[in-house]
Amino acid sequence: MLKQDLLFQWRHGFYPIYAAVTALYVIILFFLPSGARPMAAMFMVFSDTAVLGFFFIGGIILLERSEQLLESLFITPLTIREYIVSKVVSLSLLSLLCSLVILLPAGLPSPASLLPVLLGVLVSSILFILIGMIIAVEVPDINHYFLWSLGFIIFAVPAVLEFLGLFRSRWIYLIPFRGILEIIRAGLEGERAGVFVLLFGTLIPWLVVAFFAAGETLRKAVEKRGGQRSWIKF
Repeated sequence: MLKQDLLFQWRHGFYPIYAAVTALYVIILFFLPSGARPMAAMFMVFSDTAVLGFFFIGGIILLERSEQLLESLFITPLTIREYIVSKVVSLSLLSLLCSLVILLPAGLPSPASLLPVLLGVLVSSILFILIGMIIAVEVPDINHYFLWSLGFIIFAVPAVLEFLGLFRSRWIYLIPFRGILEIIRAGLEGERAGVFVLLFGTLIPWLVVAFFAAGETLRKAVEKRGGQRSWIKF
């Protein structure tokens, strides 16, 4: 399944497209003052490469639905869990590769700083893919998917505003995007203390909930479209 997902993404131009986008970001970074590069790279990663899976998964799921591929897939021994993991791994790999290339010219304090940043990117990518999968399974078409994505972006706005210092609130860390921003910032500035507290305290619970929600949503959708499938396994 993973092999087929990677081939699908390559054949449909996911990698060439984001190679061009990433190259553009790197060029922009080289024209910025060195002191501004870490923050600029952080927002490039958070606003684009870390969330690219959210937009790609919508198109992939809607395409598979239109071709009635989901109903056929789950007649096989493939489980819903394996299906989700394959999508998450393949799209997260693309996200990590693009983010890594952007972060290299950003001027990290040390090579060790790269680990927490990429960790934040990975968590962000997985969470966005799972949320995108939940939405894509339910919406009728791509227009409705992008309408829902607008609400998704609005949900992230308070976390960005608080991060920029426009207001302060301890409760903002309940929104997962705030923890992701903090992990990426800590890595870029060479601070490692608290990264794993943020990760396991605020982000891992969201990932667990999103994973099982995606699985249940997908199972119900397949059963509804293909009849009662008692053999569909999570």
